[in-house]
Amino acid sequence: MRLISCMLALWLVCQLSALESPLIIHGQGDLTCNINPNTGIITLYRSNGQQLIQTGSHYFATDIREQSLIPAKGFADRRSLLREGQNTKPNTLNLIKQKSKTAWQVMMTAEDEFWSDTPVFDGVISGAMGLNHIFLCVPSCHSLFVYEIENGNCITLKAVRNIGPDLMIGSVLNSDPKPKELLKQLPQDVQDAFNEQVRLREEAIAQGDIPPLKPLKPWVQSLRNEKIVILEPANKKLLVYEMKQQFLELNSA
Repeated sequence: MRLISCMLALWLVCQLSALESPLIIHGQGDLTCNINPNTGIITLYRSNGQQLIQTGSHYFATDIREQSLIPAKGFADRRSLLREGQNTKPNTLNLIKQKSKTAWQVMMTAEDEFWSDTPVFDGVISGAMGLNHIFLCVPSCHSLFVYEIENGNCITLKAVRNIGPDLMIGSVLNSDPKPKELLKQLPQDVQDAFNEQVRLREEAIAQGDIPPLKPLKPWVQSLRNEKIVILEPANKKLLVYEMKQQFLELNSA
């Protein structure tokens, strides 16, 4: 009987440890949202003095599932809308292709490999709120979802972006000063080490090889208006996005 009790207690601990804590985000106005990865629900609250009044909710788990399963036409491989994106720009892979077709092909191969299977939502999320939008990052799906808040109570999916290609940008995008300019201010041994990394990466790309993305562990924070910054330390990237005129835009990397 004692063994059964211990086994039951161990099972309960394992179940509880598998659950992810809800994400509570305070907006730039009087709105707060609770994103619960266990139920897959976004719940919206409005502050009223010392009380929070629930004003709306949305089942985001359905968005992840539907966007994953709907195939996009025009390519030999199956391409979900999670990979293709929706109401977002620019197309990072096209930008890479204009600079280097070799790098583009290597990144396409990496993308094909990641999306060869339908990504599975593992319950890990991060996010932020702007004035009128909720930005929800799902690392296991390489996805950024943007929801518009209408009238303080209606939550509507407006845009989806595959951030995988953004994390594979080799250098910078719309960033100043350039890394080489900053590098000149550092000790010579640091410069040499950095240049060696660049050389090895260029050789790898030329040979059709590039390190795959490491598992994402993003930190997301809202900026002014409808902008957010994503710090992704595992892949050494800092990305800034903006929801502008119904489109989610990558501003810089």
